[in-house]
Amino acid sequence: MQNQRSFSVGELWAFGTNSAALVGLLFGLAFLAEVFGEFADGLLFSIDDAVAVLLGLVGLIWFISRDNKYQRSVVPVVLIVLGLVTKLVWIMLESSHPDDVGDDIGGMIAYLIGSIVVVTFYFVAGRKQSLRSVGDLLS
Repeated sequence: MQNQRSFSVGELWAFGTNSAALVGLLFGLAFLAEVFGEFADGLLFSIDDAVAVLLGLVGLIWFISRDNKYQRSVVPVVLIVLGLVTKLVWIMLESSHPDDVGDDIGGMIAYLIGSIVVVTFYFVAGRKQSLRSVGDLLS
């Protein structure tokens, strides 16, 4: 039988946080078609979608190339909150063009939910970092 690594509760919470952020950031890749679709209306209308795609790619590269996905890190938190802020700003900028703002509302809702989950997981993981096992959590 192979030796299996034992993970602490804190490491598992950190992995959950990083994984949840990655899922939220990968949602940004869905905006790739919008980058080109809104480009016809002007560069301003496609920047937010390009940022969403870029954040998704950065999140994916960070997650894959990271030495230890089980470490608590602020990087995924910053990336997903940046996605939310970008969508909120562009909703205000594009408010005079209802056709262009429609996709941003859905993106803003997804980033809002993702941000709430990831920020909550991040702070819970910080409190659980000192626990060594599930038994410590129960005692």
